[in-house]
Amino acid sequence: MDQVSCSESVLLRSFKKTVGVSPMRYLINYRIEKAGVLLLSTTSKSCDIAIQCGFNDFSYFTKLFHKKKGKTPIEYRNAKD
Repeated sequence: MDQVSCSESVLLRSFKKTVGVSPMRYLINYRIEKAGVLLLSTTSKSCDIAIQCGFNDFSYFTKLFHKKKGKTPIEYRNAKD
């Protein structure tokens, strides 16, 4: 296995400088966006979509989704009509 000759903190700072957010925030944002697409394009239950997008805790998913989208997953889905 090849090794990178810089520390984890240097890599994290570089990622944040390049992308604008931390790797964890980037991943959460990506998962929430994917969940939004699935809510609008499928009839799957919100809890199943949460799991499919990498969230094991539905309450946490709902909280993050609401914070990012301004609506709960159900409200988001129903707003498309």
